This record gives sequence, C-alpha cells and structure tokens, in this order.
Amino acid sequence: MDRRFHGAACKTCRRRGRKCTRELPKCSTCLAKGIECEGYALKWSGLASRGKLAGKSSMPAASDPRSQRDKVVSGDAPVVTHEDATEVTPRQTPAAEDAGLLEPLAQHTSTLDTHPGQSWSVSAWDSIDPAIIDVNATSSTAYEIESPAEGPRNHDTWFLTMTSPLVPHNIPVELKFLLDYHLFEVAPRLCIDNETMRNPYTQYILPLAVQDPALLYACAALAACHFSVRLMDPSFHVQSLRFKGKAMRRLQEQLWAEQNALDESKLATILMLTLTDLCLGGYSNFDAHFTAARKLIDLRGSRKTPGAFVEQYIAWLDIMSAASTTRKPKFNSKDISLLRGHSSEWSYDVFPCPPDQFEIVATLVELHRSLDDPRDPSLEVLTKVYDLKHKVLCLPMHTERGESWLHVTEAYRHAIVLYMVRLFDLTSDEDEILWLTQSVFHHSKSTPASTGWADNILWPLFHAGLEFRDERRKQWLRERAALMQRSGGFRNVDTVMSTLERVWASEERLDYLSLLTSEGLGSMVPV
Repeated sequence: MDRRFHGAACKTCRRRGRKCTRELPKCSTCLAKGIECEGYALKWSGLASRGKLAGKSSMPAASDPRSQRDKVVSGDAPVVTHEDATEVTPRQTPAAEDAGLLEPLAQHTSTLDTHPGQSWSVSAWDSIDPAIIDVNATSSTAYEIESPAEGPRNHDTWFLTMTSPLVPHNIPVELKFLLDYHLFEVAPRLCIDNETMRNPYTQYILPLAVQDPALLYACAALAACHFSVRLMDPSFHVQSLRFKGKAMRRLQEQLWAEQNALDESKLATILMLTLTDLCLGGYSNFDAHFTAARKLIDLRGSRKTPGAFVEQYIAWLDIMSAASTTRKPKFNSKDISLLRGHSSEWSYDVFPCPPDQFEIVATLVELHRSLDDPRDPSLEVLTKVYDLKHKVLCLPMHTERGESWLHVTEAYRHAIVLYMVRLFDLTSDEDEILWLTQSVFHHSKSTPASTGWADNILWPLFHAGLEFRDERRKQWLRERAALMQRSGGFRNVDTVMSTLERVWASEERLDYLSLLTSEGLGSMVPV
C-alpha cells in the first residue's frame, strides 16, 4: 500500500526541532524514538465545507495578530491558548537546521552576585517539558535571596508573576531558555522601575517576536549577551553573536519589498539589535542602525508603534550616543517633540531622563554639530548655550514618581550642565564644577544599588567621574560600576569605566573634544 505524507512536520517534531518524515497517520521519527506523535496541524484554505468546522475560516478575526497586539498594549489582552495561537508555517519559523545546536540548559542553575555577601539563585524554567505546559495558566518564577551576613531574619523570597506571551510550540528549542530568560530577567531591567507592570518589552516586543523570526533571534541575541555579561560566561557571548547574525540576515531578507518594511516588527528588530550591540560593549556601527531606523520611520509616516515607544527609544539612543561621540545624530529635538505628541511625558518607563531635560541635551548636540570649528564657537552659539544652562538649572524638580525618581532626574540635571561646560569649553568657576560634581555624586549615592534606578545613571556618573580627583570617590564609582554591570547586564559599563581610568591616569585635564576623538572611543555609549 502506498504511503501518504503530510505537507508539514508533525507538532511533536516541530516543537522538538527534529526532522520529521511527515508520514500519515504517525511520523516514523516519533515512532522510532518511542514517543507519542501529536499529529499534524489542521490546515485548509478558505472555508471548511463539511464536518464540525463547516463554514469556519482557518483563523478567527478575533485572533488577528495585529488586533491581538493592540489589545496587549492596551492591557485588554485575552489569554492565548493553543487553539488561538497563530499557525507558524515553515517559511515563518526560524531555520530548523539550527535547532538543537545550543546545548541543553534544562538543569542550568547560576548564581548572580548583587550585593557583597548576597546572591540570588536563578533556576532555568526550561526544565519543564513544554508539552505539559498549560498556556492558560500563569507562569511564575521565584528568586531566592540569601544574606548570611545579615542573619536568617533577612532570608526573603518573592515571586514575579506574569502571563507569558510565548506559545511553546512556536519557539525553536534552541531559543526557549533564552527567551524565557529574556522575559523574566532582561525585560524588567530595560525599564527604570524594575517592578513596573507597563513593560513594553513583555507586553509588546515579545508577543510581536513570536510572529517574526528576525525579531525573535534579535531578542535571543540580547538575552544571550545579557546572560554572558552577568555570569561572565563566554559561551553565551558566542551564542549572542550567532543569533545576532541570524537576526540581521533574516531582517535583510525581509526588507526586499516596501510592504515588508512597513511592518512594525522590522523597526522593533533594529531596536533590539541596537540594544544587543550596547550590551556587547565593544565596537559597533550604531550609525548604520540609526540610519536604517530613520528610513523606516519616514517610510511608515503617520503609522507608529503603540505610544510611539520604539520610535522614541531609537531617537533617545541615537541622540545620547551622538552626545558622547563625534557622529551627527539622525534625529533632533523637533523629532522628539513630534514623537511625544501632545504628551509631556514619555510613553513608557524606559527613559531615565525626563523630556524637558532631554530636549536640552538634543539641542546642545545639534548646536555642537552645526559648528564649522567646534573649538571656536561663535558668540551667538555661546549665548544660546548659556541660556540653556540657565534653563536646565531652573527646571522644576521631578517628584511625581517618588524619591528614587527625584535622585535620578537631579543627577541628570547637574550632569547636563557638566556636559555643556566641557563640550563648549565654557568659562566656569572651580567651585561651580565642584558643586555640580558633588550634586551628581550625592544623588547617585542616594539611589538604591542594584535597582533599575541605579543602573540607569551611567551617563551622569560618567560626566561627574571626569572631574573626580578624590581617590575615595573613584573607588566608590568603581564599586558601583561593578554592581551596575552585574545587575543591569550591559557591558558598556565596563567600556565607560575603561575610559574614565585612562582620564584618571592622565596628569592633565583633557577637553571633551579630545576625549571624543580619542582612538577606541567612537562606540562608547554611556547610557
């Protein structure tokens, strides 16, 4: 009797990332392994003509990917079930030949130091068989902190509970652990307040990534790099580079037509690749990322991601990287105002610098890049700079989000003045520089270590650190930087500290322009 074959791999082989023989009714791969074949995904074109599904289409309108994402962002997202999950065809799924290359991580358990004498155990969620995961249930993971030095009284356990947007059978096996790690460890650290419930990475980026291979691999690349930095594991650094390459190849393949480029996932992929390069901490052509993002934003026109979050954050990274390098930014202060719209605040809690302060930074960068001779600014430019200096010092304090937010924003306020003094070589009193430096130092010390608040004040600490002459403060900054890198998981902290060590080792005070043009500092982004 002739054997019959199905058009796609069975559910079990797709989930396990194995080659399927596609035989009906059960595939030989599962039978040979002695495991149960879960059968094949039901597919039909148009409407079913008979049976219980007569008259029904293959995908109900309510489960349209775009409408689901809009509901996720608005907070009205329904629970995703296997029946509602978008069917991922072989063309949409990342290359099956790559599955299984990552060594099993189910039993992996690591210790991450956060404070001296303190550690927290992170157990891999991948130890649970995806076949028995109930996607209707709420996923949770526990973090256990042990403080032997402080006694048993401070032995605490807390749980971070959130609904996972990842559909197990849509995720290649090699990415499952890293995407779970991204969901529970990386995404919270990309927000200023690690405990915020409005996290655009878990509510928007990851659900979008399940439907787009390039974005899926970009998220995995960031997670692998973050894991490598925090645990100093070189094998995950290699995995990060590999997944980054996969993401870039798939992104290039998808940008062959204008219609593909209009999809919001392409812009989100560029954002995640930029964050990956930031996390890697080495040389990166950030200009290429921001140029591509600018073209996509212009191409999309009035279409924006929810809250214009992706556009806002790409513009933020572009301007902040240009502020500490010699390149010209692709965005300006007017673009920032347009992306914010009528709101006086950012759309999400991922920016440590409030809009009123950041627009001054953007204006300073524009002024400096417009100079024919940066070492000889005109009187008109200097007048504008002094006006901006007065403006930033007179801005109201930001107390709307509590004490930690006050310290972060005040650290940025005084660092912006230090930045403009150095950038334009303004005449400044030594006592004023000392006051500005002490203010940044005080507010930085007042933020609780190993929190999102403390991990996001690298830019102010860098500019204050350029003025440090006291060895005690230098040592404090070294120790705080080590905590920031271990907690935040971004290697650019180490890059910034290497720059400061060279400045501290120099006997003379380097001007900011010389610092920006020094060899090896072209990719330094202290954010």
